[in-house]
Amino acid sequence: MNVLYFNVSAGAVFGQADYDALATDLLGIYMGTIQGFLANGSVEVKLYDMGDALPRQAKSVKKAAGLDTESGPREVALCLSFFADTNVPTRRGRVYFGPFDGGQTGTGRPSTNLRNALIDVGQLFSGLGGANVDWSQYSQKLARAVRISDLWVDDEWDTQRRRGVQSTTRARATING
Repeated sequence: MNVLYFNVSAGAVFGQADYDALATDLLGIYMGTIQGFLANGSVEVKLYDMGDALPRQAKSVKKAAGLDTESGPREVALCLSFFADTNVPTRRGRVYFGPFDGGQTGTGRPSTNLRNALIDVGQLFSGLGGANVDWSQYSQKLARAVRISDLWVDDEWDTQRRRGVQSTTRARATING
């Protein structure tokens, strides 16, 4: 699961149709730009208004099922890192992508093409929603959102253990002596 914040400029009207359009566009980015690299292309996008009272109801939900192949480890991810103006904890974040197919992960390091595809995704995020919507880093500590200014993808795989699945069998032995 990735959490992205999109800040709407003051005075802008952001009705249901805009939520649906933003969710559709975000789903298109996931399914179009990086699906060729992924092992499991199924994606679900949910949009919430962070100004709504808890428990928040989703304003829009969009789903797309892609190929469901598992040729690589599910825990292997690649991180799109970003920050807003200054690279300090309250202004930086990450978006994890994966799992990747075995052809991507078996090369030791992520390819230049894959890293560039994730940079493209970040640039597409910044263009979503029109002129009055900014992809932002939201700081709960400071209770404010600041527009993303910089992003990068390094050449090291990241591990997301929560993406693993429950084991179905176990090899076992008893030691004597």
